[in-house]
Amino acid sequence: MLLLVSMSFIGIYTDLRHRSISNCFCLLILVFSATYCFIYGNFSIPLLRMVGILFVGFVLFSLSIVGAGDVKLLSAYSLGIAPEYWWLTVFLILILGAILALIYLVYGLLTNKINEVRARGLPYGIPITLASIFGIWLSSL
Repeated sequence: MLLLVSMSFIGIYTDLRHRSISNCFCLLILVFSATYCFIYGNFSIPLLRMVGILFVGFVLFSLSIVGAGDVKLLSAYSLGIAPEYWWLTVFLILILGAILALIYLVYGLLTNKINEVRARGLPYGIPITLASIFGIWLSSL
């Protein structure tokens, strides 16, 4: 779990700094999540959930609502989250994302750079990562 957390903070840094989540990083998270899924549960429901996230995420990406890296990251983490903690994890992602959006809005308004903040977008990998690590941790208990 410590290795997954360490790697996740590297991902948070790159998303915050560059607004990019690499495919290699998502693949590493997928490998670790699959390992947790194999150790602590079965593959059937998480695998179906992962495919569903990729499908819905592709549609949302096509509509420019969400970034492709965020979709890949969420689908990779989702494999390691037990079904009973999935909706709690999604709710936590939404709450953390709202807090992040509020922080960016206040920053943009206070610095009079709201257009730059909007153009750069939100590093939504941060709430996805934090909530997913929590969900994986709960799943391992």
